[in-house]
Amino acid sequence: MGYPAGFSYVKGPVSYVLSALSSTATVRARNPVTLSDDRTVIEAASDSTAIYGISAHNAADSIVAGYMLVEIPCPETVYATIMQTGVATSATSVGQSYGIEKSGNHFRIDTDSQATVFLTIVPRDNFATVDSADSSVWVSWLGNVLGVFGSNASVNIFAQD
Repeated sequence: MGYPAGFSYVKGPVSYVLSALSSTATVRARNPVTLSDDRTVIEAASDSTAIYGISAHNAADSIVAGYMLVEIPCPETVYATIMQTGVATSATSVGQSYGIEKSGNHFRIDTDSQATVFLTIVPRDNFATVDSADSSVWVSWLGNVLGVFGSNASVNIFAQD
């Protein structure tokens, strides 16, 4: 079974927080989100400096109007994400770190960018890194990009909305 686009929870500690949603948010399920300067949830961008968590549902599908359930990862939380095809095996070694990019309606690991790293590739239970059937890799978020709760930074940078 292949993983869907976006970031799918695999294992590790996670919590859920019902969070106020920006009135302009169009976030899709399984995408990284961040907090805007008014502390409402918005979709992260490839130039974001921190994420708040992973959206648990599409913004339009909230069961509580104006709110979104956000999955809050820790550095030990593992997610599966799809990567672009044709990536060299050496680029998917355990411990390689990369940024994120948007492809269609979802984010994924950006193996072309190490300028601003967000994710580190972690091994699957058999120590393989890539599932060639669906081009998925397992990743964990770096602690310094987990804004608000998991960040090791003294100041969080909130996105402009």
